[in-house]
Amino acid sequence: MSGTHDIQVVVFGLGEEEFALPVTTVREILDHRNAYRVPHAPDWFLGLTDVRGESVPMVDLRVRLGLSPVEPTLTTRILVVDMTGD
Repeated sequence: MSGTHDIQVVVFGLGEEEFALPVTTVREILDHRNAYRVPHAPDWFLGLTDVRGESVPMVDLRVRLGLSPVEPTLTTRILVVDMTGD
């Protein structure tokens, strides 16, 4: 097919579901760490975490998508994603 190209993605799972993000949007993949809570924030907003001296908002995507929260495990990771506001 003309006009097609391969895309590299980062695949991650939430429960039984798998999702993918273009690798160009994922800045880093970090081991889990606790966030600094923000008062009166919604349940899905875990707070802020420090990434190389920058405060980065941390979201529990499971809760944001309506899934039940789970406790972090040794395989839990943080995806630091660059978002654009289109």
